[in-house]
Amino acid sequence: MMHDKTERSRRGVFVIDADRGVSRAMTTALERAGYDVTTFQQAGDCLTQLRQEPMACHTLIAAVRLLDRDGISLLAQIKGLLPCLPVILITAYADVAMVVKAFKLGVSDFIEKPFGARTLLAAVESACGNGERPHTHAR
Repeated sequence: MMHDKTERSRRGVFVIDADRGVSRAMTTALERAGYDVTTFQQAGDCLTQLRQEPMACHTLIAAVRLLDRDGISLLAQIKGLLPCLPVILITAYADVAMVVKAFKLGVSDFIEKPFGARTLLAAVESACGNGERPHTHAR
């Protein structure tokens, strides 16, 4: 079932990426699709926000390489804090072992950079329960 823009606007998406250009592009695509986006450059700031307002985030998107930790350890922390929160990881540096570990930890999707707005939105829709099973998006 697809949700209209009004329904989606109630869905908060948190984005963590140290690359401001990538973060800005994701924010633009998500906001145009009707999502409420909050961006962070550091995982620690996002974790603080999740602890304070866990219901504000319906899907979290994080780069694997972050300023203050790696995305795989962040995924483990988030799943410990909010086990049902869908998490999408993005990276330009994927290897099979990393992808396998991420899925074992409960990642909803894994997107390899570079990716387009359609790929991002499909992953978010899927993570929000509007699509097919999670999968990996390769270049």
